[in-house]
Amino acid sequence: MRRNLIIKALVLGAIGCAFTITGLAANGDAQGIHSSANEQQINLQAATRHEAVRSTWMDRTDIVAGVGMKDSKETHTQHHTVFVVPRNDLHTVTSKSSKSTEINKLYIETLQPITHYDENANSVVFVQGRIGRSGEKISSYKLDNYLVPARPAGTFVTHNEQIDKKESLGMNANIGIGYRRLSKGEHAYVGVNAFYDHVFKGGYKRVSGGVEYVAGLNEFHANLYRNVGSDDRKYIGLHGRSVALGDPAGLYPYGLDPDQSLYNYGVAAYENHWMLSEKVAASGFDVGYSRTFKHARWARAYADYYNWRGRSAMRVGYGTLNKRDAIKGFKVGAEFHITPHLTLDAGYQTASHHLSGPYATLKYTIGTSKFAWRGGKHSESVITTARSKMLDKVHRSDMVVQETVEDTYEHSFVDVGL
Repeated sequence: MRRNLIIKALVLGAIGCAFTITGLAANGDAQGIHSSANEQQINLQAATRHEAVRSTWMDRTDIVAGVGMKDSKETHTQHHTVFVVPRNDLHTVTSKSSKSTEINKLYIETLQPITHYDENANSVVFVQGRIGRSGEKISSYKLDNYLVPARPAGTFVTHNEQIDKKESLGMNANIGIGYRRLSKGEHAYVGVNAFYDHVFKGGYKRVSGGVEYVAGLNEFHANLYRNVGSDDRKYIGLHGRSVALGDPAGLYPYGLDPDQSLYNYGVAAYENHWMLSEKVAASGFDVGYSRTFKHARWARAYADYYNWRGRSAMRVGYGTLNKRDAIKGFKVGAEFHITPHLTLDAGYQTASHHLSGPYATLKYTIGTSKFAWRGGKHSESVITTARSKMLDKVHRSDMVVQETVEDTYEHSFVDVGL
């Protein structure tokens, strides 16, 4: 009897152990499956974040072509002075202006990180460069008091002229370095940058320093620009058309009338002629705000204010350059990533002078843009908006050059009348 009880106890114990071991094994398998699923999900999220941040050098390199306004305004004044009594002077003013479009931009631009940047990096140091055709040249020519002989001998037409032009600056290049750092929660970043600009024709140079603040969909920037070493102001003394006092043969191609009894007017005894010129890269600043859109990241709207500093009248040699007014205004526009390769930027520029008008640029990205209206993403949920903009290009104003020429004539008149 006792023996049977022992055998039964052993059998029941073995069965209980079997059930216990089986339960533990099943629980271990379940935990292993759950752990493996979590690990796969973490790896998938990491891969997705990595892909959202990843870009190649071609994705950050663009070829840009743009059109803008080419402008010219000319005013010509003529004053026909007749010294014969009674006076019968004639004064006429003519003016004309023209506006047309030109290809004012054609360049290649790139931004490349020089420190390691991935989905785990909180900061980046980068370089940005551009070479090609861009910028503006604003030129002014003034002719003052130029005499042209007229009939009868001893009378003159005085010419005054003012010509203002705006056109493309031509070939230039810039290179800059920047630093950006994300906030703790990756919802914003701050950035600083410094650039050097150089124009190949004329040797114009400038430097700039800028700051950036990006908070989600909102972007702010400010830049300060300074001309370096390219102030070129000259006084040029030129020969007048009369080479000797009292013998102004160049002013009287028709000759002096030998019958002095006909003279009842003044005669120009001599002429001085000089020219003042100034060529300078404009110094100043700009500030700007732009915004992207949560479910349309392929679009960006912006508004910029710029101010190119003027100067007061200044002495150059024996002459005085007239005051140069500041040039200031707004640029308002929008940027559209139409496809992963093509981006359209269009807007309108206002200015405190006659050089205002619409503009448009078309950008071709050698690689691809992540956001696009057709063929690209419209939003981003894997990484924050600020992180997705860490390798966007710095926003700056194109270089502006101002050229001024003042061509002046001065005369002395002698009364030879009766």
